[in-house]
Amino acid sequence: MSKKKFNLEDYKTGQYSVELVNGNEVEIVAIDEERDTIFGFYNDGRINTATNWNIDGTYFQTGNPDSRDLYLRPKLTTVHVNIIRSKSGKILSYCATSKARVKAGGTLLKYLTIEV
Repeated sequence: MSKKKFNLEDYKTGQYSVELVNGNEVEIVAIDEERDTIFGFYNDGRINTATNWNIDGTYFQTGNPDSRDLYLRPKLTTVHVNIIRSKSGKILSYCATSKARVKAGGTLLKYLTIEV
């Protein structure tokens, strides 16, 4: 999945994780829209570093690209693929976002977890 430049409205949907251009994770702890500032931490490979960004996700106000600019990556969804034998003996499969649930008399044959 590809990442895109930070956009506050997209971030607020909760469907994206925030990271730097190199893929390092960012934890946003506060957004001050009155001051056009985002506060948070990023991991530089050694420690978590506290910093702030402009409301548009850029590190510098000059608009020059920086390795600390923010990007959005769609969050992964976990899908469970369940293969079961029903009470009548039929082999069935289904996908769900929750763990395997087998109805009474059924048997779970195989359980796969995939992140998409």
